[in-house]
Amino acid sequence: MRMEHSKNKIKLARKKEDVYLPSTKEAPMGALNIKDKAVAEKARRLAKLKGTTITEAVAEALEASLRTAEHRSKLDRAARERRVDEIVKRFQASIPPGAPSYEEIMEDMYDENGLPK
Repeated sequence: MRMEHSKNKIKLARKKEDVYLPSTKEAPMGALNIKDKAVAEKARRLAKLKGTTITEAVAEALEASLRTAEHRSKLDRAARERRVDEIVKRFQASIPPGAPSYEEIMEDMYDENGLPK
Protein backbone atom coordinates (compact mmCIF):
# COMPACT_ATOMS: atom_id res chain seq x y z
CA MET A 1 0.00 0.00 0.00
CA ARG A 2 1.36 3.41 -0.98
CA MET A 3 0.55 6.71 0.80
CA GLU A 4 0.43 10.02 -1.02
CA HIS A 5 -0.08 13.31 0.78
CA SER A 6 -1.86 16.27 -0.76
CA LYS A 7 -2.89 19.57 0.79
CA ASN A 8 -6.06 18.31 2.53
CA LYS A 9 -6.23 14.56 2.03
CA ILE A 10 -4.20 11.44 2.43
CA LYS A 11 -4.61 8.97 -0.43
CA LEU A 12 -4.12 5.28 0.22
CA ALA A 13 -3.52 3.59 -3.13
CA ARG A 14 -4.56 -0.02 -3.43
CA LYS A 15 -4.68 -2.41 -6.34
CA LYS A 16 -8.35 -2.02 -7.29
CA GLU A 17 -9.53 1.10 -5.47
CA ASP A 18 -8.39 4.34 -3.92
CA VAL A 19 -9.52 5.29 -0.45
CA TYR A 20 -9.45 8.95 0.57
CA LEU A 21 -9.17 9.83 4.22
CA PRO A 22 -9.48 13.35 5.55
CA SER A 23 -6.21 14.83 6.72
CA THR A 24 -5.92 15.18 10.47
CA LYS A 25 -5.45 18.93 9.95
CA GLU A 26 -8.89 19.58 8.47
CA ALA A 27 -12.26 19.47 10.23
CA PRO A 28 -13.96 16.04 10.26
CA MET A 29 -16.33 15.68 7.33
CA GLY A 30 -17.88 12.68 5.63
CA ALA A 31 -16.88 11.89 2.08
CA LEU A 32 -18.42 9.59 -0.47
CA ASN A 33 -16.77 8.71 -3.75
CA ILE A 34 -19.17 6.98 -6.14
CA LYS A 35 -17.19 5.05 -8.72
CA ASP A 36 -20.19 3.54 -10.53
CA LYS A 37 -21.06 5.96 -13.35
CA ALA A 38 -24.68 4.80 -13.53
CA VAL A 39 -25.18 5.41 -9.80
CA ALA A 40 -23.54 8.83 -10.00
CA GLU A 41 -25.79 9.73 -12.94
CA LYS A 42 -28.88 8.62 -11.00
CA ALA A 43 -27.84 10.86 -8.11
CA ARG A 44 -27.43 13.81 -10.48
CA ARG A 45 -30.80 13.10 -12.14
CA LEU A 46 -32.54 12.84 -8.78
CA ALA A 47 -31.03 16.12 -7.61
CA LYS A 48 -32.09 17.85 -10.82
CA LEU A 49 -35.66 16.50 -10.61
CA LYS A 50 -35.95 17.57 -6.95
CA GLY A 51 -34.25 20.90 -7.51
CA THR A 52 -31.69 20.21 -4.78
CA THR A 53 -28.00 19.49 -4.49
CA ILE A 54 -26.73 15.97 -5.06
CA THR A 55 -25.91 15.74 -1.35
CA GLU A 56 -29.46 16.69 -0.35
CA ALA A 57 -31.00 14.31 -2.89
CA VAL A 58 -28.83 11.41 -1.72
CA ALA A 59 -29.51 12.26 1.94
CA GLU A 60 -33.28 12.25 1.36
CA ALA A 61 -33.11 9.00 -0.61
CA LEU A 62 -31.03 7.35 2.11
CA GLU A 63 -33.42 8.55 4.84
CA ALA A 64 -36.40 7.12 2.94
CA SER A 65 -34.57 3.84 2.36
CA LEU A 66 -33.54 3.63 6.03
CA ARG A 67 -37.13 4.25 7.18
CA THR A 68 -38.33 1.44 4.90
CA ALA A 69 -35.58 -0.96 6.04
CA GLU A 70 -36.18 -0.17 9.73
CA HIS A 71 -39.93 -0.67 9.28
CA ARG A 72 -39.35 -4.04 7.59
CA SER A 73 -36.93 -4.99 10.36
CA LYS A 74 -39.62 -4.27 12.96
CA LEU A 75 -42.13 -6.34 10.97
CA ASP A 76 -39.60 -9.18 10.73
CA ARG A 77 -39.07 -9.01 14.50
CA ALA A 78 -42.82 -9.11 15.13
CA ALA A 79 -43.13 -12.16 12.85
CA ARG A 80 -40.24 -13.89 14.67
CA GLU A 81 -41.87 -13.15 18.02
CA ARG A 82 -45.15 -14.65 16.79
CA ARG A 83 -43.31 -17.79 15.64
CA VAL A 84 -41.58 -18.11 19.04
CA ASP A 85 -44.93 -17.67 20.80
CA GLU A 86 -46.40 -20.46 18.64
CA ILE A 87 -43.46 -22.77 19.49
CA VAL A 88 -43.85 -22.04 23.21
CA LYS A 89 -47.60 -22.80 23.02
CA ARG A 90 -46.91 -26.12 21.23
CA PHE A 91 -44.29 -26.99 23.84
CA GLN A 92 -46.61 -26.12 26.72
CA ALA A 93 -49.40 -28.19 25.12
CA SER A 94 -47.04 -31.20 24.95
CA ILE A 95 -46.49 -31.24 28.74
CA PRO A 96 -48.73 -33.93 30.20
CA PRO A 97 -51.27 -32.88 32.83
CA GLY A 98 -50.03 -33.39 36.37
CA ALA A 99 -46.36 -33.22 35.34
CA PRO A 100 -44.08 -31.67 37.98
CA SER A 101 -43.32 -27.98 37.64
CA TYR A 102 -39.86 -26.60 36.93
CA GLU A 103 -39.52 -25.62 40.57
CA GLU A 104 -40.47 -29.11 41.74
CA ILE A 105 -37.92 -30.70 39.40
CA MET A 106 -35.17 -28.34 40.59
CA GLU A 107 -36.12 -28.96 44.23
CA ASP A 108 -35.77 -32.72 43.71
CA MET A 109 -32.38 -32.36 41.97
CA TYR A 110 -30.64 -29.72 44.14
CA ASP A 111 -30.37 -29.01 47.85
CA GLU A 112 -30.91 -25.63 49.56
CA ASN A 113 -27.32 -24.62 48.67
CA GLY A 114 -27.79 -25.30 44.97
CA LEU A 115 -25.66 -28.45 45.08
CA PRO A 116 -26.78 -31.70 43.43
CA LYS A 117 -28.45 -34.12 45.83
